[in-house]
Amino acid sequence: EVKKWVSGLDPKKVEDQHQFLEALWIHQQHDVVNEPFLKQLLKSPEPKARAAATRVLCYWRDRVAKPLELLKAQVNDENPRVRLEAVRALSFFDNQEAIDIATESLIYDQDDYLKYTLQETMNTLEKRVKNKKSVP
Repeated sequence: EVKKWVSGLDPKKVEDQHQFLEALWIHQQHDVVNEPFLKQLLKSPEPKARAAATRVLCYWRDRVAKPLELLKAQVNDENPRVRLEAVRALSFFDNQEAIDIATESLIYDQDDYLKYTLQETMNTLEKRVKNKKSVP
């Protein structure tokens, strides 16, 4: 039913993005990972849809291929809300690559929310990476 519903929508039309997002949330609600659909929304012309899709990516991070690669693109998005969601999502990882990607957000303007989220993400990641290295 969801495929049928979205088949009449245009992925390039901003006015259709909310419907696509609702369809993604239906997949999420039913715990059905649809990676191609997620990737489509991560590149949506609508920043709010990209930000919401980035949050879904965080929830599906252990069930999609190359989540850090996808988050790297979102950290470098033109929209600060998308970048914030990507930086927050990176806090759920436990490796140096996540730290490096989160740091990339510093090349863009930082509002107070992004600064705070980056600080919390870095604190979390640094502890996890340190603990991971100390475990024999």
